[in-house]
Amino acid sequence: KKDFHFVSTIDTGSGDIPGREYLVYTEYCHDMGQQSQNVYIKSKFEAEKQVLAYREKGLNTFIHRAANMTFHSETGQFQENIEDNLFYSMLKVFIKVGFWSEKMNRMEFDLSFIDQAAKAMVKLVTTKFLKNETYHICSPHVLNWEDMALLLKEIGIEVPRVNPEEAGDYLAKFAGNPEYEKIIEKLKLYSWIWEEKPATLTVPKVDRTVMLLKKLGFQWPKVARQHIGKMVEYCRKVGFI
Repeated sequence: KKDFHFVSTIDTGSGDIPGREYLVYTEYCHDMGQQSQNVYIKSKFEAEKQVLAYREKGLNTFIHRAANMTFHSETGQFQENIEDNLFYSMLKVFIKVGFWSEKMNRMEFDLSFIDQAAKAMVKLVTTKFLKNETYHICSPHVLNWEDMALLLKEIGIEVPRVNPEEAGDYLAKFAGNPEYEKIIEKLKLYSWIWEEKPATLTVPKVDRTVMLLKKLGFQWPKVARQHIGKMVEYCRKVGFI
């Protein structure tokens, strides 16, 4: 018998559950009735079902739900198709357009460095006493976009601050500019920043995986100025910002 490891996404917990305002999504959760319209999330959700079905048949299976996989913590390097990544699209809008949405300021996210995520997964994969586990590969050090603005300021990038009531007029200034229109429309397409929150707000929990990793000698580093500096340096190198 071989162990089976499947890399999923922590977003399998996202989606609407009729009549439910919040969902606390732990490593023990799977099908809580959530319905997502996102094709990628739906595919991962259905794949997890298959993995769990084989777990019931006696196969030793593991699900690694990856969170916001970002740049290499030491080099700042990111994936080649950087334009297709939602977080980086948001980052680009944030730097070039600024504080035009109060919801965006408060939106929380993790920066789970890809090299650290790989180290965490190797620790879990090579530990023999674990069986039939689901992990949340996610840094517990949460940021919001106001935190990001302060970190960017430390490396010399001032983000324009726009009052929410002036956001409409401010965005209108970019009409007719293909570069700005493209990144703003892309962000609208993939997020609910301009709309009310979905019927069910999912709150992923990472406590159990963080505890296991700590026992295995791994801890997620906090995001610091040097990390953001490397990230921006790479973005400039490839002409992203």
